[in-house]
Amino acid sequence: MDHRIIAAGIETCGALTRWSDITSITLVREPEVPHEGMAISQGYWRIVIDLTTGDFIEIPQCSPSWNQVLHGLPKHRALRVAGLDDVIAAGEPGATLLWQRSAPETPDDDLAQRIRARGLPDSVVMIATLGGARLHPALGYRAESVEPCPDSPAWAIVAASGPADLVPLWTCGTVTVLSAADGSFLEWDAEENEPWTIWPDFADAVRSLLTDLWEDEADDAARAEIARLLLPAGLIAAALVPEER
Repeated sequence: MDHRIIAAGIETCGALTRWSDITSITLVREPEVPHEGMAISQGYWRIVIDLTTGDFIEIPQCSPSWNQVLHGLPKHRALRVAGLDDVIAAGEPGATLLWQRSAPETPDDDLAQRIRARGLPDSVVMIATLGGARLHPALGYRAESVEPCPDSPAWAIVAASGPADLVPLWTCGTVTVLSAADGSFLEWDAEENEPWTIWPDFADAVRSLLTDLWEDEADDAARAEIARLLLPAGLIAAALVPEER
């Protein structure tokens, strides 16, 4: 069975189980079974993913997805154990708890974790979950929050994008700015089949947002403050230069 770890959760044969539906992830070493001095069954590893429904997903070491899952987990969850390869190399029988949700996650909690996993600042988490106006009044329209319902424009784009592994950051009407797994950033209208714009990095996405505000005649002080809240100091000056459109 094919499994894939992505920012949204775990895909199993194309069906998505979101992180908010998962309670814990455990790495289990099954010992070999001896009989009359011979091993009649070799020891092996498996990953057990427990779900809020009481069901579970099991991924054995023999699965063709094993390496992708093993190396994908630390990219999207803060695991309790560092160096999974070292744990496996030690080969000690038993169960090792890798991750456990301490409290029920809301859709906003899930989105916040996905944004942080992309290395983006908490100011972006605030925009995505609470709306840009909470970060700065000038962002009230240009950077609205991501609606948690699955049929909202932002999540419709994510669902339609297939393996692109997109994370929505903010919206403006039917248009969403998203982070892609390859490090690029997209501007995508839910009514279109492909993105309007692809930026190579977050600084360029912020520059476009600041250009929108410049066209809206937002004052320079407000634009500078927003740039300071979103970007490292060394990238602010370039981002404040409006794009040529």
